[in-house]
Amino acid sequence: MDVFRHLVRSLFTDQSQHLSSQSPQSVLSLLTCPLCGQTQQLRCPGLGRHFPASTLVRNGDSAQCLQCGVHVTQVSCSVCNQGIYLTPEILDDPLGSKQIVFEHDTVNAN
Repeated sequence: MDVFRHLVRSLFTDQSQHLSSQSPQSVLSLLTCPLCGQTQQLRCPGLGRHFPASTLVRNGDSAQCLQCGVHVTQVSCSVCNQGIYLTPEILDDPLGSKQIVFEHDTVNAN
């Protein structure tokens, strides 16, 4: 079992070193929800490999974690729980300056 753990750790270490050695990219840190307009931190969930961390960089049409190498294509808004697909448009405009925020309609019970 220890040999397996060592092998897995070395694979993840090699992959994260490979990602770090590529051309320097800025870490994606903030994201604005297109539904509620809430700005929040963009983090890799870790998926049991590490604690959630702000280690995502753009890799093509998705985001990839510098620490574990996982590709993240969707996150959930921490306020409205809306699923947000990390499309090229979202990744190019993480603060949502070009995004349209949808207004919630309020219904009065009068």
